[in-house]
Amino acid sequence: MAKAHFKFAARVLEHLGAELISSDDIAVYELVKNGFDAGSSIVLVNVEYYLPSMLIDLLRKEFCDEDAIIDRCEITDFVKKVYFNKRVREGDCDVIVSLLSNNIPEEITSDDLFIVLGDFNKIEVIDSGHGMSLEELDDNYLTVGTLHRYLQHKKYIESGVNYPNGQPPTGEKGIGRLSAMRLGSQLEIVAVQSNRKSANILKINWDNFSTSNLINANDVPVDLYSRSIQKYDRSPGTIVRITGLKSCWDHDKTCDVANRFVSKLMDPFKKQMTRKINVVWNGQQVYVPRIGQSYLEAAHNTMKCQMSIQRNGKFLMNTNLTFTSSVGVVKTDSRTETALDFTSIDDEIARLIGPFEVELYHYNRRQLSAIPGIATRKEFKGWLDEWCGGLKLYRDGVRVMPYGQVGVGIRDGARGVAEPYDDWLELDSTALRGRGYRVNRIQIVGCVRISRALNPNLRDQANRQGLIDNDVTRQFVGLLKELVKRFTVDMDIMNRPQADDLESLREQSQVAQDELAIASDNLLDAARKGDREKAAEAKDRLVKAINQIRAIADNTQTALESRQEQRLVVFELAATGQAAEEAAHDLEAELSEAIMELPVLLKASGRDTDLGQSISHFISVFKSLRAQIASFSPAPAKRRRRRTNISVHRLVKLACDMSNRRFKRHGIKLKVIPEKNGEDFDVYAVEGHLRQVLGNLLRNSIFWLQESQRKHPDEFFDPTITVCIDTRSKTVTFSDNGIGISQNDAEWIFERFASKRDDGRGLGLYIAKELCEFNKISIFLDGKIKNKWKRLTTFVIDMSNATSS
Repeated sequence: MAKAHFKFAARVLEHLGAELISSDDIAVYELVKNGFDAGSSIVLVNVEYYLPSMLIDLLRKEFCDEDAIIDRCEITDFVKKVYFNKRVREGDCDVIVSLLSNNIPEEITSDDLFIVLGDFNKIEVIDSGHGMSLEELDDNYLTVGTLHRYLQHKKYIESGVNYPNGQPPTGEKGIGRLSAMRLGSQLEIVAVQSNRKSANILKINWDNFSTSNLINANDVPVDLYSRSIQKYDRSPGTIVRITGLKSCWDHDKTCDVANRFVSKLMDPFKKQMTRKINVVWNGQQVYVPRIGQSYLEAAHNTMKCQMSIQRNGKFLMNTNLTFTSSVGVVKTDSRTETALDFTSIDDEIARLIGPFEVELYHYNRRQLSAIPGIATRKEFKGWLDEWCGGLKLYRDGVRVMPYGQVGVGIRDGARGVAEPYDDWLELDSTALRGRGYRVNRIQIVGCVRISRALNPNLRDQANRQGLIDNDVTRQFVGLLKELVKRFTVDMDIMNRPQADDLESLREQSQVAQDELAIASDNLLDAARKGDREKAAEAKDRLVKAINQIRAIADNTQTALESRQEQRLVVFELAATGQAAEEAAHDLEAELSEAIMELPVLLKASGRDTDLGQSISHFISVFKSLRAQIASFSPAPAKRRRRRTNISVHRLVKLACDMSNRRFKRHGIKLKVIPEKNGEDFDVYAVEGHLRQVLGNLLRNSIFWLQESQRKHPDEFFDPTITVCIDTRSKTVTFSDNGIGISQNDAEWIFERFASKRDDGRGLGLYIAKELCEFNKISIFLDGKIKNKWKRLTTFVIDMSNATSS
């Protein structure tokens, strides 16, 4: 059988380069990465842009005859004409005419003209790395899809030897160099190696690889040669020079790329930068901003996570949190979590993802204020506009695009305010907003760190537009979403004014009042003595005290609004429950009336007829529905909030009976202590409220027992829920033998929107506590009873203050 082989047309390179790379930003990104991979700690991006791209396009249209000889005066006269008619507004006409006059011969062909024009504008990416030999240029650079970097990674990972300078190469696929096609039509590479007397040069005309060229890529010639140099003519390194630029690279665009993109290419959140990018435009240094640690330290709320894999294969998530409450009180928290604390991940999935780090800084834009000695409020807001956009992803300190990328808004045809467009963690989604979270991309600055060696399953797409979509990537993104969700829940809880926060406000208020009194006395005293200098000092002190009081008043108002908002949520939930009870009551009445009418029809039609059998079936169905609906409405609507004496044993039995089917379906045992004929006591409360509380506890136990069986199938053979009624202490305890609740979570488990379930709304226990308090009952998580994982498993309902009428 004859063997055949793939053949690649030259046009394929254009698809992999100019068309696959989505933007000029990404093209520069690829070339800069190559400079770092060559061992350079500094890479220079040098942009020279002297002829407006629109002018070159007009010249090309005007002098398109290939065989014509063009007089230089024709060219300069045409340039003056287009500027006089304002067809081109960019650049200075006199400067451009002078430039063309000094660099174009008196007569020139059309082809030569556009070669000269193309050389006026160029982009150079210059590094001081180890350079490339002719053999390396031929075997590696000119081989699309070379294994050079891949084999480097494999060598270091398998040998366990550290990368040079601790910096792994960023490339792997062997196609990043083709990004030069995106920027311009001509490429020249000048590579010099240490202690060599020659420079190795590669020249490529990308026009020869256009989509209209159907010849084989191997048949398109490129220039590869060496040129002797003087000893000090060129230090080791590589120049990647691109001419014939395809787009405008004016000063505004270059500054925009430096501010919006280059500044974020290397991990800016590290305090010490080991690699640096310089940008120059027409000989002028372009400022590449640093993120500024002072701005990060001024964040209102922060989260720093580190996920690690232990020697036993288990994963740990260490999290440090800092929150600033609405009244200015700073609170901190730290926790260590395992697979038991997550519903979306287990140890096996964590090992596939690999270790990673998260830094998240949240800013409340309404509370932004000046940073003393650093920035005004306006400058602070401008900084946030530039650096927001959500969490950016970095692999070995180098950006993985486009996560957390910031786009540029266009307003009235001009460049506008930076606006984020990538929402890979769905921070702005209606799902998160619907659960009460107030976190979105324009409030978030931060990063996620992964590595090539420790996260091999998280790989880039060929077009540099994110990670390859696979099961591990989806699990990784899902875990990050859960971390952000938890952060927003913690922030909602911790930022809510507490009693100690209000005490802090009172202390601040007293200090401010004392300061106000002193400043007022000093001002009056200075006024009586006619001492202008002391009067001015007293006035400044008085203004400062007044501003302090205003700030305290604002914080107090915020605290009151937060408390009012919390009350409104409870009232709205109560109103929803009341409406549901009324609907259940009315529906039960209708069913009862129908059940009374149907036997008359049954008798008239006869039981043995088809109609009679259908009516008999409807009677059974309606009775079942009535019984089910009656459980939602234990009392008539007009008495739904009336307290009565209720047998606790009967109450528990009714709640458990409602869940019997689920117990059987999931193989869960129920133990009620004491048994049916044991001692009992009455509680004076609203029966519907308590049934709702007990039902919520049972539903939670059923869910987490299922999770326990799913995550630990070898350890859970007998899932059990135990309900204990204690007549002496007047308490009811609920416990199960599931994975339980961590001590950290115990502090906020009853707060609204606090949930560890992927689909949880975090309202069940919050409503349960409110209903208990309404009935003078307390509910809490017992901190003394722990399971084998040292986690809490028992809820206590203390009814001792609600047992008499």
